[in-house]
Amino acid sequence: MQPGGIKEVGAAMLERFKVMGAVLAAPAEFTISDIVAASKVRENTVRTVLGRNAIKPISTRATGKPGGKLWIYRLTPAERDRLRGEFADGFSALQTAESSGVANGSPLRPPLGLLAAEEALGADWTAARSTHEKRSVLERARLDLDLARAEMAELQGHDSDWLEQLNGRLQNAHSLFEAKQQLVNILLSPRAAAPLQELAPAAAQSASTPAYRAAETLPARSRAGAIRALVPLEAAAAGRDDLVLVSNLIGPPQGEPVHEGLAAAFLPAVKTGAIWFGASNRQGTSTSDYATRLEPLGAGALATVDLPPPHYRGFHEGFANSVLWPAFHSREDLIRVDSTDYASYRAANTYMASALLRLPKPNATVWVQDHHFLPLGHELRQQGFVRPIGFFLHTPFPIRAMASVPWHRELIQSMLAYDLIGFQTDSDRENFKNYLKQELHVSLDGDLCFWNERVTRLATFPVGIDVRTLAQQADEAAGAPEMRRLLSTLNGQKLAIGVECLDYSKGLPNRFRAFDRMFDLHPDIKGAVNLLQIAVPGRANGQVNKNLQTELAGMVGDINARHADVDWTPIRYLNKPFRHAVLAGFYRTAHVGLVTSFHDGMSLVAKEYVAAQDPSNPGVLVLSEFAGAAKELDAAVLVNPYDVEGMAHSIYKALDMPVEERQQRWSTMMDRLKEADLDGWFSGFVKTLGNSPTGANVSFQTPTASGSTAASALN
Repeated sequence: MQPGGIKEVGAAMLERFKVMGAVLAAPAEFTISDIVAASKVRENTVRTVLGRNAIKPISTRATGKPGGKLWIYRLTPAERDRLRGEFADGFSALQTAESSGVANGSPLRPPLGLLAAEEALGADWTAARSTHEKRSVLERARLDLDLARAEMAELQGHDSDWLEQLNGRLQNAHSLFEAKQQLVNILLSPRAAAPLQELAPAAAQSASTPAYRAAETLPARSRAGAIRALVPLEAAAAGRDDLVLVSNLIGPPQGEPVHEGLAAAFLPAVKTGAIWFGASNRQGTSTSDYATRLEPLGAGALATVDLPPPHYRGFHEGFANSVLWPAFHSREDLIRVDSTDYASYRAANTYMASALLRLPKPNATVWVQDHHFLPLGHELRQQGFVRPIGFFLHTPFPIRAMASVPWHRELIQSMLAYDLIGFQTDSDRENFKNYLKQELHVSLDGDLCFWNERVTRLATFPVGIDVRTLAQQADEAAGAPEMRRLLSTLNGQKLAIGVECLDYSKGLPNRFRAFDRMFDLHPDIKGAVNLLQIAVPGRANGQVNKNLQTELAGMVGDINARHADVDWTPIRYLNKPFRHAVLAGFYRTAHVGLVTSFHDGMSLVAKEYVAAQDPSNPGVLVLSEFAGAAKELDAAVLVNPYDVEGMAHSIYKALDMPVEERQQRWSTMMDRLKEADLDGWFSGFVKTLGNSPTGANVSFQTPTASGSTAASALN
């Protein structure tokens, strides 16, 4: 290839390939001065090429001059392979241009800097998983654009039409770069959670702007946040001011990890205009003042009301947690029936309905959560509310156990005041339909229920998680002090992990028995694995769970006493909560995730464990076949939580599973998680509620959970 032919394509490109060739031929460690001497290229160009390829110095070396030092570089194998591939591809392009000749004085290919910039702003930008990764992509694109401008200067004098096309492409790339830079600045801003009116740039007032189009290429969660910051203000004003969300616990978790899942989905909706309403953790002073505290949050508010003193205990600890919770989890033996508690439960729902109707949302659509509020829709209808009301049941719905509740017909009949009732799984929805037919003789047409001139739709909405945020948290958790302490104590041993609220539905005693039995059946595993069990006490079912806590502590002491050695303890049992970002790191570290609940609506910890795994070396999920998540994550190792010996063999199998099988199982489950994430759960329910018979003419926008923290596994 003649030097003159290469020069036709651009001297700037030639310099770039000289630098890459010099770097590839350099010793294991080199300096910028070494590359300048070998390539005969200016220092600024060398720095640009190293920066474009994300090659960073590893150390410094003193020069002998006062304060003088040299940056030392060393290519990793991955960097060397990437650079070698780019050099070969680019050099091949130069040869093609030379061998084919130059038509009408125009090179056959655009400047390589422009091609690299377009690739960075296209495929590389889309592939970047986090906002920080996208910022790195933009830094490379900036260097590519600088190189492209230098290359364009070398091409002056060629065919004018061809140059005009190139200049147009360069201008488009520059506009796209600026738009995406604006988005990254918004997403990384500490004010990213501020009200929309403070965030929306004046220049981005329509969907036709480059910034808006760039936002559409972001991952779902970041895209929603960025677009929300770019849409016209008048559209934002009409956002979510017609939606009231109701649950027992509301607002940021504040030490209640069981409710982080709702917080992740609901707080973004509140910030764009919704009201999140619920009972406070305090007793009121009256049975009729309906005093509601409103805490502004973005464009919406958190609203809490104190329950009347005569009904506070009977509502919470009485009927909701001592009757409904054990019934929904098939523990009829733990049901504690008291007619006074039931009266308090109904009175508290009537009180909450009256307080809700005093909120500044006269035309709101209402979405109710939790078994605490089964009859709330009925109480709202009784007080004249005619707007759409939806209800979501987070727990299972077992027919036989529900029939153990003395007032079950009255309660379920009251639920038919809702326009839409959502369930975690199809089997729970079918159980509810069968109950309606057997116990109440309700007329059904598919998933539509007809009762007292009302129509109620039944549907399945599996609660999802924020997959990308979980994966990002797991990536970034390595520096957490808790992670460093955990890794320093493993001494090469494998880790199994369980993370739950301390509750009898989670199957913890049998999990410990299975671990104990595994050491008897497979003594070779002794000293090679630890179980880290985090069980955070909640407020519900106080005495029952206190007894459980005592039982578990005794079991751990007995198992450790029989199996432990001077340098190894089989089970680490903790009752303290951890930050969600730290839990993501624990999940990433664990070779096996254990979710062996007896009965559970979903078990989000299973989904979070999967999302947090390293794709190249994922752990194995051991999952109860009676958890709602098993309907989606059937590629897990499914177990019967009542079969202790079977679980012992399954845990051993998971610890010994080859990487190819682990990767295949993980990939299948990740596809499921991405198909049904947290945003999809929220928007799917609200959209269906808007299309209900009562809400057919409702035209509110469904909020997405952009920018929120990850949904908690402790649900």
